Amino acid sequence: MISADLGKIRKQYTQSDPRLIGFVSMQFHYCGQILLSHTDLAEQSVLETYFKVIDDHLYMPLQRAYEAAAQYDFSDPRLKTVQRLLPVSSKIAHQIVDTVNRLYPNYACYSGRLDSKSVRTSSVRDVEMFQIYL
Repeated sequence: MISADLGKIRKQYTQSDPRLIGFVSMQFHYCGQILLSHTDLAEQSVLETYFKVIDDHLYMPLQRAYEAAAQYDFSDPRLKTVQRLLPVSSKIAHQIVDTVNRLYPNYACYSGRLDSKSVRTSSVRDVEMFQIYL
């Protein structure tokens, strides 16, 4: 399973300096964008999904979350809560990003406007990551 391999890569880069994963993740992200720009439109959707999975596993501490969950009994109420919330975390993240976009419709960051596709994707990922840390 790719999750375990990506967890090892993430762990390798964060052992010496946790900030390095941001650099590795951004390199992967921008290389992915370059590759996407050279593919047919029909292929882009499939590749975008694949790149998002890899990007999420590199950027988010998913392997740590899995290892933490393994410490609990399957019937533990804390684990049950996480099992209920995890499937809706993306929906929650999208709602938060939508709310921020409504509150600040003219705001732009270095990468572009908040409602641009790339900034929105990054913002949703950041909110998802924050939820995983919680």
